Amino acid sequence: KRETESGRASAASDLEEEGAPAAAVFPESGRGSSDRNRAVSSRHVIATKPAAKSRWKLLVPGVLAIIAILIGLGFFYHSRNAQALTGKDSILLSDFTNTTGDPVFDNTLKKALAVSLGQSPYLNVVPDSKVQQTLKLMGKPPETRLTSDIGREICQRAHVKAMLTGVIAPLGNEYVITLDAINAATGDSLAQVQEQATSKEQVLNALGSGAGKLRANLGESLASVQKFDKPLQEVTTSSLEALKAFSQADELRERGDTLAPVALYKRAIEIDPNFAMAYARVGTQYLNVGQADLARQNFQKAFELRERASEREKLYITDKYYDGTGQLEQAMQSLEMAIQTYPNDYPPRVNLSVVNQALGDFDKGLSNSLEAIRVEPDSWYGYVNAAYCYTALGRFDEAKALINTGLQKTTGALVMHGSLYYVALVQGDKAAQDREEAFIKDSPAFELQWVLANKAGLAVVHGQRKNARELYAHEGELAKQLGLTENQASVIQIPALMDLLFGDTSNKNKSVSQATAALNIANSPDVTILSAEIAALAGNEPQARHLMDDVNRRRPLDTRFQTMFIPVVEAILLLNHGEGAKAIDVLKPGEQYDKGTTDIHFVRGRAYLMNHQPDQAAQEFQAVLRLRGAYIGDPLMGLAPLYLARAYAQQNDGAKTRAAYQDFLALWKDADPDIPILKQAKAEYAKLQ
Repeated sequence: KRETESGRASAASDLEEEGAPAAAVFPESGRGSSDRNRAVSSRHVIATKPAAKSRWKLLVPGVLAIIAILIGLGFFYHSRNAQALTGKDSILLSDFTNTTGDPVFDNTLKKALAVSLGQSPYLNVVPDSKVQQTLKLMGKPPETRLTSDIGREICQRAHVKAMLTGVIAPLGNEYVITLDAINAATGDSLAQVQEQATSKEQVLNALGSGAGKLRANLGESLASVQKFDKPLQEVTTSSLEALKAFSQADELRERGDTLAPVALYKRAIEIDPNFAMAYARVGTQYLNVGQADLARQNFQKAFELRERASEREKLYITDKYYDGTGQLEQAMQSLEMAIQTYPNDYPPRVNLSVVNQALGDFDKGLSNSLEAIRVEPDSWYGYVNAAYCYTALGRFDEAKALINTGLQKTTGALVMHGSLYYVALVQGDKAAQDREEAFIKDSPAFELQWVLANKAGLAVVHGQRKNARELYAHEGELAKQLGLTENQASVIQIPALMDLLFGDTSNKNKSVSQATAALNIANSPDVTILSAEIAALAGNEPQARHLMDDVNRRRPLDTRFQTMFIPVVEAILLLNHGEGAKAIDVLKPGEQYDKGTTDIHFVRGRAYLMNHQPDQAAQEFQAVLRLRGAYIGDPLMGLAPLYLARAYAQQNDGAKTRAAYQDFLALWKDADPDIPILKQAKAEYAKLQ
């Protein structure tokens, strides 16, 4: 899953993506007074009338002496504040004290402050994941209000140097905002600013102004503040109500919830249609539940509004945009730029790991996920993605050990148990499967993604067609209840694909009709290209080409569609005409990206078999099987052993051929007996005896 946030604190925990998980948020230059080290805003300095000349001459010596003292004190104060925090120190945001009586400010101002401070590459705001984990160790619920006392205890436990408190108070019809950064160990004030808002609508503007001044007072260079300090209302929203909905959604998201935050993010968009990060967040949540087309639409909208985002958020949105368009190289460049600009952020590392996984580079994916854990050990995103990479690499004990560490250190228990469930599936550990399923069965979205989808896929892998149909039907009903149309469409397609892969060609037209019915539910490019593959396998070339052309038009820049998914359908059509060599050529563009995709290896292997190149064919089917830990429920995992046996047979290697047939028949020992390809395999094996 993708984690999908870029930023620190809320900025770090708020900017997250796609991986299978996913899950945070994200200022202003030296505008206004040049005296950034004053304890109060320059607007509170009272002007005085000039004194008479006669009195001025008498006062000159004394005034000069006072000025000298003040300059000295000012220099000391500036120097002290310049060293108040270093780039390695962290600062915790406590909850605002709201004495206005208006609940709209509750939680909202803290989120806005996190966004504003999150623009800084210098300040390290403690992420929500670390706060929630520390509260857990303190025996307090994750929604505990962070008062000054609780905040200081968190700082002491988590070795955080500073804490930032905020107060908003009424002043007639206006509002006064006070920000006070204190040394968590001593309670001494490190820096304080105060801003006044003339109306409720100006509160966010005043808060952003104060945050910019505070950054300089805490030691960030003026050049850095000026470069990374857009007005708060330009990087989030000018609406307090929209920001409140956004904050509530982020809280749910940080706990590993996938669907519940979507309604709140949409609420934020309804209030402010120009809220760029809300679109990006909705897109990430949709991507993590398999709604790729809805994700792309929201990423596109966020990208169009990216000028209403901070530099940190822009990098996050840009990654999501390229992810949505399928431009993997550009997505990786954007993520690497984010890591370079904000080296203490973990979300870009998680998202880079997800791209690595999509390309089948699980070693790099593991490295980036482990680095994300190093940067932020209290967030579940790194653990889940690293464990998936370990599992894909066959390092099961390390995967389980890491997840168990994550269970102790993070608040993402539901996602962690889902990961343990997946490892148990790959290992075939039924007792562990039952144990972990008990933890996640009460979450419909997790039951859909982790349990039903994998169980149905494994039934296909083992040739249990009837059982698979029942599981897919159950999955489809649940997807419909949850409003997940792409999931609903896919569970109509896969049984049709299964029949064709199993050699059941008696109902080709029915398979194509099922694929067409799926398009009536969701016609996303992902659903469309699978329908094209089904049509090609069924021999319906006009339908396959029509759908291919449609996808080609809609996904012109998509790396995987253009180099693998569309060529796979073309290659199947060529195989239908007995043109194995041409099919091999059609698949060549995908060679640099295909390490993590089973379809292209399987079809290329078939082409090599047709072209009487068994050595190369065997390598392709082995490449499919090497991805078993990554895609345990992929139907091709059940067929690759049989086709590998056929490749060995072409090599005239009797021992390997018999062993491969035996592997296939053992895998299918509980298969439905009437499946045509099983009958063929038994007949082929019998001839070897």
